[in-house]
Amino acid sequence: MEQQKWKLLIVDDEPAMAWFLADIAESEGYEIEIAESGDEGVSKIEQGGYHAVLTDYRMPGQNGLDLIRFTREHYPDIPLVMITGYATVENTIEAFHLGVFDLLEKPFDLAIGRALLQRLRETLERQQRLLSRLTHLRQTNDALPVIISESGAMQRSLRIAKTLSAHPDPLLIYGERGCGRTTLARWVHQWSSEVALPLLQIECSAFNLQELEQL
Repeated sequence: MEQQKWKLLIVDDEPAMAWFLADIAESEGYEIEIAESGDEGVSKIEQGGYHAVLTDYRMPGQNGLDLIRFTREHYPDIPLVMITGYATVENTIEAFHLGVFDLLEKPFDLAIGRALLQRLRETLERQQRLLSRLTHLRQTNDALPVIISESGAMQRSLRIAKTLSAHPDPLLIYGERGCGRTTLARWVHQWSSEVALPLLQIECSAFNLQELEQL
């Protein structure tokens, strides 16, 4: 299988720093584009196609935080790294509040830059695996099965489930294996106000704890 080529945008008005980062990133397998200002960076992000963005903080026009705010608002799934030689408590807190992947303080050496880009690639690969699994789950969500409710107990369970499906609170369905928990869960989803959204059936044993927390 051909390895995924991650497209990385580097936004920095200092050409030497931009190309230093580009050299490290290319050695880690990234495809690189460079923007020389925050305004150019925003324009390139609007064109689409980037998997991650590294942006300097202090630049003419829109600064790094401006670019991060824009990206978070319009492309919330893109990981962002802010690079700065002017880190303060205030801009560091704001950057992490906006959800940056990491903060890279200048000056930094080759090993630090390489380690960050490796962690970034691992995060992108994990996101891709999760997306692939979720897409597969949606595609395998076939037609609703029929519920045959001849017994009084089953009919009562259906009435209760239908009533509870009108509420937004989580609903726990439990019972012995083979009693129809999955079928009932799918009908609860059908009756609920969330019916327009896909119902995802997840085999928890197929995910580690970190991946489950990201779902």
